[in-house]
Amino acid sequence: MTVGLDNVNIDQGLIAIIGIDCATQPDKVGLARGSIANGLLSIDSARKVAKNESVANLVSSWIKEKNHVKTLIAVDSPLGWPIKLGEELIHHVAGASLSTSAHQMFRRRTDFFIKEKANKQSLDVGADRIARTAHAALALLKEISEQLAVSIPLAWGSVLTQPISVIEVYPAVTLKSCGLLPATSYKKENGNEREKIYDGLINLMDLSNVDKLSIIEDDDILDAVACVLAGYHFVSGESEQPPTEEDRVLAEKEGWIWAKIPN
Repeated sequence: MTVGLDNVNIDQGLIAIIGIDCATQPDKVGLARGSIANGLLSIDSARKVAKNESVANLVSSWIKEKNHVKTLIAVDSPLGWPIKLGEELIHHVAGASLSTSAHQMFRRRTDFFIKEKANKQSLDVGADRIARTAHAALALLKEISEQLAVSIPLAWGSVLTQPISVIEVYPAVTLKSCGLLPATSYKKENGNEREKIYDGLINLMDLSNVDKLSIIEDDDILDAVACVLAGYHFVSGESEQPPTEEDRVLAEKEGWIWAKIPN
């Protein structure tokens, strides 16, 4: 069943944000839904899909529940590949040398920018397993788009111009920008660090409607909540844009990580 959003009356005073911590396996995808009203961010759901649930179906149902407002999807996954990778490989034959350095082939302009400004190195989409996550993320966006019968373009400014749009985010940088990134990893079994992050997040958003333990016990769900926070920074105009027109043109091909940069 699909629903068209072309003639929806958009309420400019309310924005829904869906955070997706992407993965190749559905049971590893963290999901969170929040909204901004009167400048305040609140989270009303943070979870993973059940065994017989589809990630696309759940996200689509969330959007349809709030289809009178604009929705921003904030995904923790690359949405494009390095332009140099394509240029180098299109004419390459097995055994021939490569004229482009490994960093230039496998990293995007946004990856260099984030490393320079936030001192965090995003994974090389051209070389790491994150490429499979990127492939899965793009397939998910396509499925959601088809279910809702509406396009989901990239957003490029804090004023959302489409009923549904999407941005790429980086939860670790978002947490770092808010002073919440611990010195040690908060992934996997480190529940103590995640509890400290949660205690910081409740000062930045309303989490009263979601289960605290689900966020503390599951780093994928925590990252999804951080994705929502990154979306909040984006619509608040706090995220770093491509600094030059050349960077913007390149970002339209490769993708851009939208993040509030730590002081």
